Amino acid sequence: MSQHTILVLSLYEEDYMYSIFEHLMSSMRAVATVKLVTSAEEAQRILLSDTPPTAVLSIDAAPTDAKYAELNNQLVRFAKAGGTVVFGCNFSGH
Repeated sequence: MSQHTILVLSLYEEDYMYSIFEHLMSSMRAVATVKLVTSAEEAQRILLSDTPPTAVLSIDAAPTDAKYAELNNQLVRFAKAGGTVVFGCNFSGH
């Protein structure tokens, strides 16, 4: 069985989020490789790589911000191709 990879988007870099959701992050790390990224460019590079993540978790609402429109489009394409995209954690706080 191959290891799953979860891409965690934290583009607003709200440091307090990491301690609030540490239990969630620890639980994910127990079953998958977790890559936390804080830039849209890095997220796009990972999504377009030869080994894209199994799932994407956006812990803030940054992908809905107009300045991240291209990343948003890429997330839509990723989901349409069968990938899982979850908006959670502090998403609703924005």
